[in-house]
Amino acid sequence: MLHTLFLLAWPLVIYLSYKFIMLNINQLEKDSKL
Repeated sequence: MLHTLFLLAWPLVIYLSYKFIMLNINQLEKDSKL
């Protein structure tokens, strides 16, 4: 059960990490422009 839950959670974890990294990159680009 826990193993299945872990497998289902993986895409969500990857997606959230991707969004977070993209947000940080955008923030760094704004900071370097100022």
